[in-house]
Amino acid sequence: MGNYDFKKDLKEAKPYELLALKKVEDYFNLKFCGLCEHKQFDIAGKDSNGNLIKFEVKHDIENQKTGNIAIEFSSWGKPSGIEVTQADWWIQIIRDEYHCIHVDHLRNILSNCSFRIVKGGDKGSNTWMYLINEYAFIMNCFQL
Repeated sequence: MGNYDFKKDLKEAKPYELLALKKVEDYFNLKFCGLCEHKQFDIAGKDSNGNLIKFEVKHDIENQKTGNIAIEFSSWGKPSGIEVTQADWWIQIIRDEYHCIHVDHLRNILSNCSFRIVKGGDKGSNTWMYLINEYAFIMNCFQL
């Protein structure tokens, strides 16, 4: 989110995750959908065939200042974010719009293009992120 305090960011993320939950339920026609207290994804639900579909939800308020999307890949000396998510879909909230991209597609973009890599996150976390231009990111997504 942007507080440089993971617990505070997590608490502030809940309303966004709840709205994302409603949006994915409607868009993907999911049943038994709910928020998850899971490190590798935020929302999960079953489609009409009973397949579990998982979502990662991200909201970065710094985007409004920088025009970039930050995709975390390492923190506290370990892989994190895009490197460890078990989600099928990545939802990035940009100015109250919910943009969705398949995680495999996002990983492919990140591995085949060059992006600026920056350090940030909580104090002492040694968090590393890819910075992607907002417009370039949105062009690869659909809006929920």
